[in-house]
Amino acid sequence: MLTFGEPRVGNAAFVMRLLQVVPHVHRVTHWRDIVPHIPLEWQGFVHEPQEIWYTEDSTAFKLCDPTNGEDPLCSKQVPTISSFADHVVYLNITMSHLIC
Repeated sequence: MLTFGEPRVGNAAFVMRLLQVVPHVHRVTHWRDIVPHIPLEWQGFVHEPQEIWYTEDSTAFKLCDPTNGEDPLCSKQVPTISSFADHVVYLNITMSHLIC
């Protein structure tokens, strides 16, 4: 399974079950995209591994920790003031111009 800009969708039990059913999961994130950081972790939500974090201009990426969906060295390291504009551009393709 490959997702782009996916929000956190479940708790740790959900992630464990997902990985049993779908063993090959990759989450593509773009630079400061805010959507992957919601809902918040303190609310009990976590990401499944493995994140693929693209740079600001999408010319390079980092393959993040394959066991930790919340790798502190990937998109999680960006400031909490993130960008919705980065959510609508993936791999240098603008998915939408409707930014409210």
